[in-house]
Amino acid sequence: GAAALLAAGYDHRVDAIAPQITYWNLADSLFPNDVFKKLWTGIFFTTGAAGGGATGGGAAGGAAGLQPSARSTDPAAVPGCGRFQPELCAMYERVAVAGKPDAEARELLAARSPSAVGDKIKVPT
Repeated sequence: GAAALLAAGYDHRVDAIAPQITYWNLADSLFPNDVFKKLWTGIFFTTGAAGGGATGGGAAGGAAGLQPSARSTDPAAVPGCGRFQPELCAMYERVAVAGKPDAEARELLAARSPSAVGDKIKVPT
């Protein structure tokens, strides 16, 4: 769902999408009322770090900040970060240690959510 919405928001070649159940704002989903949903967030980051699932959308950096390849060839890449952008891994570690999100974490996730491109989606859903 989110990958389809993000792709439609960033890639003009997409002419129709059929998203089903998804999140609108990832920050609101992982931190509802500023409660850190540890299990949901852990599953989300573990799945992305393992390299499973979709390869991202048409957005720069992919849907929700996923990189196109599960294995980075960049020697500066963060070990264990998998397909996630290093700033997302750093945010996850920071929030996991603190036990609650900070404003930067919410902004980072909101910018990588379908809500950030909702006004750009012009195709039938």
